[in-house]
Amino acid sequence: MNSFKLKWVLVLLLGIAQIGNGAPPANDNRQNAKAVGNVTDEVFDTTEATVDGPEICMTGKNIWYCYTAPCTGEATVSLCGSSFDTGLAVYNSCSSTPSSSNMLRCDDNFCGNRQSEVVFPVTAGSKYLIEVGGYNSSGFGTGVLNISCNNSPGIHPSNDDWYNARSVGNVLNREFDTTNATNDGLGDNIEGPNIWYCYTATSTGEVTVSLCGSDFDTKMNIFDGCGIFPDENRIDTNDDFCDRQSQITFNATAGSRYLIEIGGWDDHSGSGLLSIGPGSGPFPPPSGSNDNCQNAKPIGNVSGMAFNTSSATFDGPGHCLTSPNIWYIYTATCTGEATVSLCGSGYDTKLAV
Repeated sequence: MNSFKLKWVLVLLLGIAQIGNGAPPANDNRQNAKAVGNVTDEVFDTTEATVDGPEICMTGKNIWYCYTAPCTGEATVSLCGSSFDTGLAVYNSCSSTPSSSNMLRCDDNFCGNRQSEVVFPVTAGSKYLIEVGGYNSSGFGTGVLNISCNNSPGIHPSNDDWYNARSVGNVLNREFDTTNATNDGLGDNIEGPNIWYCYTATSTGEVTVSLCGSDFDTKMNIFDGCGIFPDENRIDTNDDFCDRQSQITFNATAGSRYLIEIGGWDDHSGSGLLSIGPGSGPFPPPSGSNDNCQNAKPIGNVSGMAFNTSSATFDGPGHCLTSPNIWYIYTATCTGEATVSLCGSGYDTKLAV
């Protein structure tokens, strides 16, 4: 009886060992990428796949597709609905070796239980290499792939994509807007709409990049070099420096280029101000602002009006305060008493009338 049980256990174990030991998918290797156009709910399985990518966006088992765009516009590639923690990357051309220099998009967590989705510009007839895999070595299994092409996309900023980063030098309060931007980049700490600048340093030493004075809750990354996909070359990141806006000071080398990613916390977007220059700041406020008494902003009764003194200078008699200040001119709407309150502000304030 014991001998019979032993044989039965050995047979069972051998049977289990054979499960999951099948052949890898036909599109396991980049050279055998599966040709596709637009697809709907195409099932895939990476369980038996191996790893043969650049391991920029994912390090788990991966498979490959070669997508021929049927339209000029934007393509959306989605793994939403898959059963594991996915990674997704898109490269320009199916014939080139995938690397940081030809990567167009990369995404880890977009939907559901850590599945991926990307949107990228396409030209009809052009081919794009798609890498599908697990975010890390424990991510593999069954999934679903959807690809669609939209020939009437919205109007996005010209520097919406990292590889179209706008060249800048030292600038002061340059306006930008991320409202109609999409998201590209690693998406590890900027998951919402983002735009890009390529800064060429004019001197060696400290350089400050500031978004203080912007109208939304910003985030910012700075990377070393502009010609490669922003990944492990990140120099620094910042969320809240001046109220909920971002600022970074880093050491630059004259003539070197640095990639600047600007986006919002969570999915926040809006208009903003970009300043870049030597030193550690702060930068002067925009001309025409209420930084100076002569430019006091006219107001009546207001409720919850946001303000930011991070980039302000000081002017005034210095009786009540000597720190950076801004000005308002209030026209009374009644005869009686007026109350002016800064309660709820994020720092130790002073107020004079």
